[in-house]
Amino acid sequence: MSDLVPANLPATREKAITALSNAFARDLIDVDEFEKRLDLAHSAKAVHEIERLTADLPADIVDAPALAPTTALVKDDPNRAEQRTVWAICGGAERSGRWSVPKKLKLRAVCGGMELDFRDADFGPGVTTLSVFCVAGGVHVIVPPQVAVDVDCSAIAGGVDQRQARAEAATSTSPVLRITGLVVAGGLDVETRLPGESSRD
Repeated sequence: MSDLVPANLPATREKAITALSNAFARDLIDVDEFEKRLDLAHSAKAVHEIERLTADLPADIVDAPALAPTTALVKDDPNRAEQRTVWAICGGAERSGRWSVPKKLKLRAVCGGMELDFRDADFGPGVTTLSVFCVAGGVHVIVPPQVAVDVDCSAIAGGVDQRQARAEAATSTSPVLRITGLVVAGGLDVETRLPGESSRD
């Protein structure tokens, strides 16, 4: 009997993931803590293990009902690449439309430019990491309002511009995009747009 999954384990797990997502959306926990607790919630085998993950959160966060699903698509695809590298050397690279985002995506722009549009992209569950190294170039990242973004990128003789507002609260199905790296004599621009919305809009 000890090998059987408790009947209330799936519901407890989903409730905890929703609470953690809402806590991250309200800046009660940072992206590292969110990712750590999310992994523990998915791997936990007992209800009390899951309940410990939200014990320090306010009651209104823990007891809040699940929010409506977002339009940002999360797919637990077993064929999803763990890591990919995109290069732009004295040229350009672009990703848009429906595409599968690897768990870790490395961007290398040297005297070149990149534009990544995540509005119709398929994310994996949990945190997706975008590692940027840009020298004398530019990287433009477009996300929908349902994607929570954490930018921790340094700049030398360059700039990091984040025009991103978390317009919708995160849910247990919301993607989280963490952007790290270094920009030298170049620029990283992160902005929020609705699907189909142009820069002029």
